[in-house]
Amino acid sequence: MRSKVWERLFDGYRQRIELHQIDHKFCTNGRELDS
Repeated sequence: MRSKVWERLFDGYRQRIELHQIDHKFCTNGRELDS
């Protein structure tokens, strides 16, 4: 039971990091296009 909770917490954490990295990539790409 405990490991299941940890697994879900870890999955959500990893997804958030991946989303943040994708967001950051788009931000840098947009800045490069502007200049």
